[in-house]
Amino acid sequence: MARDRLRGRRTELAALRAAVRGDRGRLVVVRGAAGTGKTALLRAAAAAWQADGARVIRLPPADGADPVRLLVDAVRAEFEQVGDAVVAERIATLTRRCETGPCPTAFPALTAIFDRIGRTGPTVLVADDADAPAAVLGAARRPGCLVVAACRDAPELLAAADEVLELGPLPEADLAPLLARAAGGLLDEAVPQALAAALGPLAGNPGAAIATVAELRRRGRLVRVGDRLCLADPVRPIALPPGHDLPARAGEAGLRLLAVVSALGSLRIDDLPVLAEVLGERLDPCGRLVDRLVEAGMLTAAPDGSLTCEPPALAAAAVEQVPVHAECAEFTRRLLAGNRTRVLAEYASRARPPLDPGEVSWLVAEADAIAAREPERAVRWYAAALEQPGAAAAQPAALAEFLRLVVATGRYELLPDLDAAALPAELRHDLLVAQLLAVAHLGSLPPNAKRWWFAAVARIGERLPPVRQLRAQPVLSPGELTLLGHALLGDRDGCARTAARLRRRIAPETLDALAEAGNFADLATVLELLLGPRYRVPSHGPVAVYQRLLAQYRAGDWTSALSAARELAAGNETDSAGHQIAHLIAAEICTARGQLTAARRWLDPVPEGGALEAMRVWGEVGLLLHLGEYREAVGIVQRLLDRLAGRSRYGLDQLLRRALVLAHRAGDTAAAQRFLAELERQPRSLAVLQGRAFAHRDPVLAAEAADLARARGDVPDQLVALLVAAEIAEDPEPVLREAHELVDRCGAVGLRRIFQRPGLSAPQPRAARTELSETELRIIELLREGYTNRRVASLLGVTVKTVENHLTRLFARTGCRSRVELVAASLQGRFGPAA
Repeated sequence: MARDRLRGRRTELAALRAAVRGDRGRLVVVRGAAGTGKTALLRAAAAAWQADGARVIRLPPADGADPVRLLVDAVRAEFEQVGDAVVAERIATLTRRCETGPCPTAFPALTAIFDRIGRTGPTVLVADDADAPAAVLGAARRPGCLVVAACRDAPELLAAADEVLELGPLPEADLAPLLARAAGGLLDEAVPQALAAALGPLAGNPGAAIATVAELRRRGRLVRVGDRLCLADPVRPIALPPGHDLPARAGEAGLRLLAVVSALGSLRIDDLPVLAEVLGERLDPCGRLVDRLVEAGMLTAAPDGSLTCEPPALAAAAVEQVPVHAECAEFTRRLLAGNRTRVLAEYASRARPPLDPGEVSWLVAEADAIAAREPERAVRWYAAALEQPGAAAAQPAALAEFLRLVVATGRYELLPDLDAAALPAELRHDLLVAQLLAVAHLGSLPPNAKRWWFAAVARIGERLPPVRQLRAQPVLSPGELTLLGHALLGDRDGCARTAARLRRRIAPETLDALAEAGNFADLATVLELLLGPRYRVPSHGPVAVYQRLLAQYRAGDWTSALSAARELAAGNETDSAGHQIAHLIAAEICTARGQLTAARRWLDPVPEGGALEAMRVWGEVGLLLHLGEYREAVGIVQRLLDRLAGRSRYGLDQLLRRALVLAHRAGDTAAAQRFLAELERQPRSLAVLQGRAFAHRDPVLAAEAADLARARGDVPDQLVALLVAAEIAEDPEPVLREAHELVDRCGAVGLRRIFQRPGLSAPQPRAARTELSETELRIIELLREGYTNRRVASLLGVTVKTVENHLTRLFARTGCRSRVELVAASLQGRFGPAA
C-alpha cells in the first residue's frame, strides 16, 4: 500500500485520500520547502486514489511553457483511461487548435472535458511544483474534480485554496530509516545529532538530510564500526552537498558573499562598502543582495548590526564551493589601514592576513586586554599574531601567555608550528608541555615540531635545570609532570610522596580520585584534578570522547557510551590505553545487553597480556559469567594472578569482585579466599567492602557497600553492590526491585540472567508485558543486533514481505512507531513469550 512506501506524512496522506470523497470541486494546496517530500506525498496519494477507483491526471511543471497547452497534453495522455469516444474527440479537436498558437476557447473546452470525465467517476488533477495559474487549474476544479497542487509559496494558489496542507519537518523516527538507506547501513546515534546541528532548521527536511548523508557517504566520511556507521573526523564541518537548493538559490554572487561571512565568522554591516569594493561589486546591488539573503534566512542580522550565515551546513558549503581566503585577507588588510578596532582583531584572527611587526604588536596588545575575561577569543588573537614570521621569538611574554591559554581553553589545534630552537630557553619547556598535551588530546603534532619533540619528550622525566620563567606559574612544572606520571600509573602513594615533596596539599579523596582516573587512563580527569581552572578538556578529540564515555558508562547512559566507543574506534589511533579500555567497556555493555556476538567483536581487538591484561580478562570472564561457565572463568583468573606476580594491576579490583561471584557459583571456596586476599591489597575501599561482604556473607557490609555505591552515582558499581546484597539479604525483593530498575534504565537485559539463578528469582516488571510469539521475539532480537529486514528474513528462512508483515503487526500491538522504539521497548523488558 502507499502507506507502506511513504515514511511519515500519514496525517497528510489520509487528508488527501479523504479529499476525493469530500465536497466536489475542491483545491487542496500542499505547501512545503524544497526537499520536504511533496513529490513523495503526491506519488503515494496518487497510488491511494487509484486504489480507491479514482482517475489521476498529472500536470508537469510549466518551466516556461504554456500551462494551458501542458494541461491539454496531460489530459490527452490520460484519456485512454476514460474509454469515452466523446472525450477523445474533444481532446483531439482542442489539441489541433492549440497547435496553431494561443487558443481563446481552450479554457471552456477543458472545463467541458473535465465535466465529461468527472461524470464517469472521481477524478483528481495533480500539479507537482505548481506554477500554473489558479484559473488554469480551475478548468478541472469548476466541473467538480479534485485539484491538488504542490508549491513552495504561490500566493495566488494559496489564496484560492479550500485547504492548505503544510509539510513541516519529518519526525526523527520516520527520517531515521531514510537516512540509513542513504548511508548504506545503520547510523550511530551521534551521526543524526551532528547532522541536526549542522542543518539547523533543515534537520527535519528529508531532501536536505538524505542528500547530505549521501554526500558524507560519497566522501568516505562514514566509517563502519561493528554494526553502525560513524562519522569520521567529526570536527570537520558537515556541508550541504553541491547542487542543493539552498546554495543554488543564493546565486553565484550570494554564495561568494556567504562564503566571506562564514570565513570571517561574522560581518559588520558598516564594513559592507569595503567588502563590496574587494569583491568588485557596486554597493547598492551588494546591499540588496544582503537584504535578499536575510529575507531568505541564509543570513541572520544581530541587533549589533553583524551578519552571520545560517545554518552551519550552508556556511560550510559556501566556504567549500567558493574559496575566498584571498578576498578575506585583502578585506582585513584594507580595514587595518584605517582605525584599528577589536572587531578588526577578530577579522584578523579569522582571515589570517600577513601582518607587519607593528600590527603584530597591536594584535598582541588587544589579546592581552581581553585575556582575563574572554580567554577563548584571546587565544585565537594570540595565535594569529604569533604565527607571523619571527613573531613568537620577538614576543616571548605573549607566547608564554598564549601557551597557558591553549591549555586553559583546550584549543590545542591553534598551536603554531614553531621551531623550538629559535625560542628563548625559558619557553622551550612550556612549548614542550603544550605540544605533549596536544599530541595526547588531538593525536597530532605540527611537522616542524617533530624534529625535536620526540628527543625532548624522552628527557621529560629528567631533573631539569632551573630556568627563568616568564610567569610565576608555568603550563605544567617539572614537579607537576612527575605528579602527572604517578597519577597516570594509578600510583596513589607516588602521588602522595610527590605532593609532599612539592609542599602541595592534596586531600585524601582527591588522591583516591587521581588513582582511579589513572587506572582507567583518564588523562582529562587527572589534569582537571591536578590543574583545576588552568586546564579545560577540549570540546573534541580522543581524550574528551574517552572522558565522556567513562562518565556515560558510570551514569548508566550506555547507549551514548557505545556511541562514544564507536567514535574512538573510527579514529586513526587504535592502540592507546584509552582506546583499548573503551573497547573493553563497549564489550561489557554488549554483554550486559545480551549481545554476546557484538561483545566478542569489541573484545577481540584488545591484545592479551600487557598492562591491561587484568581488564581484558575482566571482559573475557564477563562473557563466561553470562554463559554460566563459572569453573572455566575461575581458572582463567587463577592463571592470571599467577602470571601477574606484582606487575601492572590495572583494573584488578573490578576483576576480583567478579571473580568472587564466579568462585561462589562454582562452589570453589579456596579460590574465593584467594580472590578476597588479593582484593584486600587493592586501594579502592568500595571494591574491598563489596568483596568482604560477599566473601563473608555479611548483610551489614553489603548494605554499606550498596549505600556507598549509590552515593557515588556509579551505575556499574551499584549493580555489583546490589547483586552482592541480593544474594546475601534475607529478603532480596527490595534489592532486586532496585537492581532491575537500573537494568531497565541501562537496557542491560542480559543482566536479568545473572539475577535469575536458583534461589534468586527476579521480580516481575511493574508494567504489564506484551506477550509475543517466538518468531516475533526472534525478529526483535535480530533487530537489536542491527540486522536489516532482508538479513532477518534470510536468518529465519522466510521472505522479506513476511518480516515486514510481522513488523507491521508488532507496531500496531505494541504502540511502537519504529524499529528503534521496538528495540528500546525490548531492552526495557516490555515483551515476553506468549503463555
